[in-house]
Amino acid sequence: RETELRQFTSALTACMETSTGQVIYIRGEAGIGKTHLTEEIVRIATEQGFDCHRTLVLDFGVGKGQGAIHALVRSLLSIPSGSGKAVRANAAEHMFATGILDRRQTMYLNDFLDLPQPPELHSIFEAMDNAVRNEGKRETLAALIRAQSEQRPTLLIVEDLHWADSTVVEQLAGLTQSIENSRVILTMTSRFE
Repeated sequence: RETELRQFTSALTACMETSTGQVIYIRGEAGIGKTHLTEEIVRIATEQGFDCHRTLVLDFGVGKGQGAIHALVRSLLSIPSGSGKAVRANAAEHMFATGILDRRQTMYLNDFLDLPQPPELHSIFEAMDNAVRNEGKRETLAALIRAQSEQRPTLLIVEDLHWADSTVVEQLAGLTQSIENSRVILTMTSRFE
């Protein structure tokens, strides 16, 4: 994997020097070493000062608020896996108090963090067209990642994209556009299928 690691190291350097986001897509047969390669990528990126966030698309489905994008949001907010409602709510409030997110994004962040909607937003969120709701979530995710990349260059890894449903694929597609002028590298892995 020496060639691939050199290419990735060059991508890291270019991302930092030009503040231009990049997308790296690693495809291969099951068992070929995609996860091991991403572990090496994380090691190199960490050595170069990148903040690294990793998520996994599961093949057997997940409970409410436990999907790959939800896990990525929790990682961006430094919320440990399995954290209770109070920890998630405090992390969300911090995003609004610091101005990273606008209060108009409350319902989208609440959805990502599996928090109850305030009464004044609950009926609005439930009545919202699914396409509008997903667009709001894409914009909220993009805002979180842009804020993260302004502090430190950021590496995002999404593994096993071949298991992703259309919503996850759409959110990642939107993310590829939003990182264009950011110090972000989005790396995704999948099998050929």
